[in-house]
Amino acid sequence: MTDCFAIELSHPLYYYKAGEFAAKAGWKHKSMHHSDDFEIIIGLKGSFNIQISTANEPTHVVLILPATCVVIPPNTTIEGVNESSDSIDFLWFHFIAEWHRSVIVPDLSVTIRPSVAESLLQVKRREFCREFNDLVILPERFHLEEFNNVLLSVRNLLSCANSYRYSQHENDLLTQVCLIELSNSYLAQTTNAISPDVKTGRIVEWLRAHMSTDMSVAAVAQHFEMNPDYLTRVFKQEQGVTVRQYLINLRMETAKVLLTRTQYPVSKVAHYAYFQDVRNFMKQFKHSIGMTPTSYRAAFTHTHMNNPYIDPSIPLPQEVARSIES
Repeated sequence: MTDCFAIELSHPLYYYKAGEFAAKAGWKHKSMHHSDDFEIIIGLKGSFNIQISTANEPTHVVLILPATCVVIPPNTTIEGVNESSDSIDFLWFHFIAEWHRSVIVPDLSVTIRPSVAESLLQVKRREFCREFNDLVILPERFHLEEFNNVLLSVRNLLSCANSYRYSQHENDLLTQVCLIELSNSYLAQTTNAISPDVKTGRIVEWLRAHMSTDMSVAAVAQHFEMNPDYLTRVFKQEQGVTVRQYLINLRMETAKVLLTRTQYPVSKVAHYAYFQDVRNFMKQFKHSIGMTPTSYRAAFTHTHMNNPYIDPSIPLPQEVARSIES
């Protein structure tokens, strides 16, 4: 279980101040007390330690690294522990908001409210999630996987905050955007723990985008900086098939759409389904589907004839998609 800060977006949230700080080696964070305000620190370069002292909680030290976010709550004193060994650079911003403590459980083997479990799954599926809709959920420290999105939001806040604006509300709203991006990054990592395809989800998306390429497991592993044997084992465990079979299945789905929705000859279907050789395509099709492409077309054309919907998850070539839709 992870103890988190739940910042309430249904109540007013106020921007306080923001900036970027850089220093050479030998820098140490001075002692600072936060009374009513939160501070967010996002590491950009180098590393340094800060000691965090909060009432009724033990004093502890937090390490700030590049692409690391640290949340410092109100009524807290922070102070550098030692001098930095390298030059450092970090972004920071302060805000005032209503908040409370919350607990996020990334492992569903631990009993939690069903509504929270479903909410985490909704976040994973990027669906509207009422449980978290009015909350920003942040732990004290976490790694930013979606770093560029967060960086863009915070730099936009700094740009507006450090130039003249007619309304303070813009800074307040941009602060909310930054917090939502941070929360999205954290919740995405949390929901990965309850998803069965965490490790291979991105690989599957990449394979779908590159299904026209006749790639090897070694090439896929190299792209994702993974050991080929480990990739093979995890992919089979999570997707139920090997990488090669997944690509074949994807191409077969494309071929089935082309056979039932176009009058292309089998050789052209093989080409547009990304098979290099028509004989290999016919052999693979018979092995996978249990009938020849011609037999499949004869059996299932009428099933799809009056159905204008083509599965958008099948990445058809644009010229083929246009001919089917027309």
